[in-house]
Amino acid sequence: MMPKISVIIPCYNAAQTLPIALASLLAQTYDNWECIVIDDGSSDRPIDIVDAANDTRIHFHRFEENRGRAAARQYALEMADGSYLCMIDADDWIYPHKLALQAKFMSQHPEIAVVSTGMAIVDEQNKIVRARVATQDDVRLYAPLGHPQFPPIAHGPSMIRLDIAKQHQYDPSFRLSQDVDFLLKMLIDHPFAALHDLTYVYSEITSVNLKKILETHSYSRQMFLKYRQKYPSDVYRNIAVIHLKNLIYFMAFNLGFGEQMIKRRSQQPSSNEVKNFYNAWDTVKMMLENVFSNKYPVGHLD
Repeated sequence: MMPKISVIIPCYNAAQTLPIALASLLAQTYDNWECIVIDDGSSDRPIDIVDAANDTRIHFHRFEENRGRAAARQYALEMADGSYLCMIDADDWIYPHKLALQAKFMSQHPEIAVVSTGMAIVDEQNKIVRARVATQDDVRLYAPLGHPQFPPIAHGPSMIRLDIAKQHQYDPSFRLSQDVDFLLKMLIDHPFAALHDLTYVYSEITSVNLKKILETHSYSRQMFLKYRQKYPSDVYRNIAVIHLKNLIYFMAFNLGFGEQMIKRRSQQPSSNEVKNFYNAWDTVKMMLENVFSNKYPVGHLD
């Protein structure tokens, strides 16, 4: 029996992109999953999109008012009952083999608490423009971090053992960086891994600006301060790095180099990565058109 995977999708006024996220889940080669969609007080009726999907594995819950992504994720985490946990933001999507790839790795490595992958960075037309790889090797195994630091893997593409995830919480006071805060709690004490494969699609170029970067760094500072009594030197060293990053980004954006700074966090995709991306997108787009096209046209993403 394949282990059940719980997938969390928080959404807030994301009716234009939620069909793509759900289509990518419906297109998975791995069938034993549940999806918990949390409507965080939206005004654009995501319930209609979930109803259009017409799949009993997808469960919908609504907050009457906006409570933030951390609260939505925590609410879903408490309801999840699979063996593994995955996340998809409502404006992102995943490759069809993602769940199968990570579930196989987790079954082969029972000591690993979290396995992450690379991400494809896309523009507004859903064209791959950059690749953020989690490791230059095919696989990299990590010992527990042992002390607070910026995680070397990303939250979005991660798969987490659900029993370990449930020992921790998303901090509802964090409007940003709640994902990094949550991930760090596990990586300090548990071994984890990174796979080179790109399996998660993220529109970084259009969603990141100086204001968001500085706000994210502010929450990162709060994240590290949680550990100041136990790891004072590590905390203040990381906070010093945050202040230096703030200065560098502020200068770069004011000199017109902001986009170049953002691109430095990723690399040009290889020809094979480009090919795999469009193969994945063809599969997801077919599912999107079959399930949602009558109500949610997708022609602009051809």
